[in-house]
Amino acid sequence: MQNLLSGLEGLNFGKADFEMMMKAKSIFDRMNRSSNKNVDLIRALKPHLSPKSQNKADQAMQILRLFEVLPMLEELF
Repeated sequence: MQNLLSGLEGLNFGKADFEMMMKAKSIFDRMNRSSNKNVDLIRALKPHLSPKSQNKADQAMQILRLFEVLPMLEELF
């Protein structure tokens, strides 16, 4: 970890920047692996929808995942 921090300093990244990047990574990881009953329902219904509605279902799932991580995003800023 220390080697990584020293390597980032050479690229003009400080410790605070590295910590923010790690927090952002944890947010994205949580967003990708979280299970939500609404997302699960949309995912189950998706094969039975028209292609246009499937695209809308994908957008809805992304929005639902964003709502889950909004509190964590507030911590970053």
